[in-house]
Amino acid sequence: MLTLLQDLMYKSVGIRDSRHGLQLNTSLWRLSWITFIFLPLTFTVGFFGMHVDAFSTDVSIKWYFIVAVSLMAVVLLGWYVVKSFLLRRRQTPYSRGIYDVSISRARFFLKCTPV
Repeated sequence: MLTLLQDLMYKSVGIRDSRHGLQLNTSLWRLSWITFIFLPLTFTVGFFGMHVDAFSTDVSIKWYFIVAVSLMAVVLLGWYVVKSFLLRRRQTPYSRGIYDVSISRARFFLKCTPV
């Protein structure tokens, strides 16, 4: 009886840790998306915020929006291309032949076992 309670306790702790890990993964996924979206814009703001001789003619604010929107479009287009490439390349277990191999191995072992 005591071993069953200990086993139940270890399994419940494992389930709790698993749920906590899933929540942490979701939070990190959100953080990575926010970084993916705002990092190019942060670079653009930093670039146009520098006080160097190249911008001594007081560049208009319209150039910031032109560069920011075009950079964001390039980032989103790159994300779409990579995502579509990875989705086309993804294989299901059936197309990889995992199940075929395991079935053929099972048949082999069934043939080899003495009755």
